[in-house]
Amino acid sequence: MRIRARWLAALIVATVALGATAATAKAPATGKFKATGKVAFKFSVKKGTCVSPPKNLHNPKARPGKARKGLCFYSGDDPHVNPVCAAGSISGLQALVSSFSGLRLSKSGSMHLRAYSYGSDPNTPTSFTELSIHVSGKRASGFVRTTDDVFVNGASVTCDTGMLTFSARRT
Repeated sequence: MRIRARWLAALIVATVALGATAATAKAPATGKFKATGKVAFKFSVKKGTCVSPPKNLHNPKARPGKARKGLCFYSGDDPHVNPVCAAGSISGLQALVSSFSGLRLSKSGSMHLRAYSYGSDPNTPTSFTELSIHVSGKRASGFVRTTDDVFVNGASVTCDTGMLTFSARRT
């Protein structure tokens, strides 16, 4: 009898602890946000109808999903970044954050994908901008990464910013 009572007490404690954890997770807030950190840009989260992002981290040909109601990401900013190359760095390159506008965040407020750019060969991307974002309540965090292939002495070299982390607050 004592074993059952202890087991039941442990089950109740575990259930309450898990319930408290789930209750403390904040739903994504809508509004305008300002991201600062290793990269700075402005974006907004709005309720509306938007498409789900393509699952394209490793498949450049993936396409967006269907349009549905949810929380949509919007940004008109393309912040300047300086990717590092084997032979130095590139200045004046922009992270194409605006290309993610109109995509739907997951129910938990997350999105992680890439926007590819192409050169003369439409089947082979030459660069990408990657965005990973998680919105929790009135705050958000994540990273932006940009790569670009350049030619140095006739050889293709990939330049990469690495993960430029940011945190954001609703303004």
